[in-house]
Amino acid sequence: MLELSVLNDKSYNPKEKISYKIREKFPEGRCEKILLINPPQTTRDVFDVKVAKAGNYPCYQPYNLALLSKELEKRGYKTELLDMNYEILKTAFDSNGEFNFYNEWEEIFQDRLDKFRPDFVGISCMFTMNYPEVKSLANYVKQYDPKISVITGGAYPALAAEESLRNSEGSIEFVSLYESDDSFPDMIDFINRKSDKLSQLATLIDNNYVELEERNTPSEERIGVYPNWQDLDIGDYSRIGKIGVYSRWMRGEDIRCSTILSNRGCIAHCDFCSVREFNGKGVRHRSIDSVISEIETLRDKYGIKHFVWLDDDLLSNRRRTEKLFGEMARRKLGITWDASNGVIAACLNKDIAQLAEESGCIGMSFGLESGDPKILEEMRKPGTIEHYIEAAEIMRGHPNIFTKGFLIIGYPHETINQIWNTIGLAREMRLDWYSIHKALPIPQTDMARKIKEAGQMETGSIVEESSQSRFMYGFGNVAAREYEKKRKSRSDAFFNILLDKPKDYIPTRAEIDDIWFIMDYYINYHNVMEEYNPIKLDLQEKWLNEVCIRRSEENPLGNLYLAIIRDRLGKKEKAKENKHSAENYLKESAFWSDRFDKLGLLDLLKGLE
Repeated sequence: MLELSVLNDKSYNPKEKISYKIREKFPEGRCEKILLINPPQTTRDVFDVKVAKAGNYPCYQPYNLALLSKELEKRGYKTELLDMNYEILKTAFDSNGEFNFYNEWEEIFQDRLDKFRPDFVGISCMFTMNYPEVKSLANYVKQYDPKISVITGGAYPALAAEESLRNSEGSIEFVSLYESDDSFPDMIDFINRKSDKLSQLATLIDNNYVELEERNTPSEERIGVYPNWQDLDIGDYSRIGKIGVYSRWMRGEDIRCSTILSNRGCIAHCDFCSVREFNGKGVRHRSIDSVISEIETLRDKYGIKHFVWLDDDLLSNRRRTEKLFGEMARRKLGITWDASNGVIAACLNKDIAQLAEESGCIGMSFGLESGDPKILEEMRKPGTIEHYIEAAEIMRGHPNIFTKGFLIIGYPHETINQIWNTIGLAREMRLDWYSIHKALPIPQTDMARKIKEAGQMETGSIVEESSQSRFMYGFGNVAAREYEKKRKSRSDAFFNILLDKPKDYIPTRAEIDDIWFIMDYYINYHNVMEEYNPIKLDLQEKWLNEVCIRRSEENPLGNLYLAIIRDRLGKKEKAKENKHSAENYLKESAFWSDRFDKLGLLDLLKGLE
């Protein structure tokens, strides 16, 4: 153990204290083999093999770890990538339905540890809900060999480093803060006595939190490198899970999909988002040639034909965006792409929209969040209601591109009237669909502080609430699915909170779930009644078919409106099938029957031929 004098002596700065700990962990100054792990994106307690076999869990390629692997091997170290998320999903997807999460998890992990014998294990943790599985992996490493050091990095631990360390109960020894492209390889060099560079690193020493605050942000030149995918079958990922929200139902089951990154950072500083805290101020861009060359490599080597931009601010620089999309169109890459991550509406113009379609865009999501000017101001959104309406008008000129809006409800002190403003905006914009998200506090963001100060935080940690809210984000959380089934089996009286409460009423976080249902009906399903454009009806049919088959089983609302769309498209027999499905689901569910009655949907259902 470190001497207390080292910790308590003010003459020792954080770098010296952390240096002592690293030297203690690696007294021989040798660390040659690093195992980089992408954890399962769904925790074992809610994992549902049926959801996995339907390919309905997220299965993104571990882009960040592949970049780290490239830099580490460039410096002379041996690395291996272990994508536990892919391995678990693949095993479940290819199984006959008999699947034990922990047994498979242990067998896969034990086998890799036995074969590779790492000196250091790095575990990625991009999101709050990933932490329980990160902790499980770290605990297993320590049981396997206490001498192996464990570090975690990514958006969540970078913004909740002390909490991540303390909650691990000693299994996680270090947290790599912010982007680790250079800082983590520098740490490995430090261990091997090749360098004295250390930065953006945190640990516990004698139960005291110690942090190196100095950032080591990779330059635009550094982020232009290609990932080192090693032997990962990245072309297989979209077969067993979701990458983005558009490719599978718009391009078909067999299309190979991957991610691509054009820039890092965001020009905005929204109070609910952690991008500015993690990536720093501003946006760093890769060269256009490096981006397109990577697309061509993935297309030619792995057969990737659809790409999802990982960028948090794809349209940040209009001139560069026009050049990027224009060059993609000029080269006739033979691929499609989507912006599932969301773009800033204020950055869109007619030229960008036109070039987006010409370069292969099939789906574009917009980060709207609210239709209330005051809330947009409090959120620090880089746009106005006028920008949103203008963007929607531009996209109406490109009906082949499926448009989606991200909305947030339950913002601190948000009233019923402000929620109605959001509904009104959504209906005026008439995007193809809206994803409604319950306001979820991310560590170190201003919104998290506001929610706590307003007393709106539910009992339990941010990790627990994040897991409970995953159903809102469509990740297939089994606990939420079971909750939904229980509610459907009851005959609780349904009342429309948005109509039955005063306009200045502030809903509780518990009431947000019912508001989510009502909003979903008003701005998504109800809008279908006003759509007659055959191009848009075709896209809506594909999307609602995806919803009914994969995302929301036994959903009479989805089947009703899918029947309406198919009736308008002249697909009478399929429309009848969906009508009958809706009728059968209603017979089995007092939950749905009551809501259909109160929303006036029973007459609509009866009116279908």
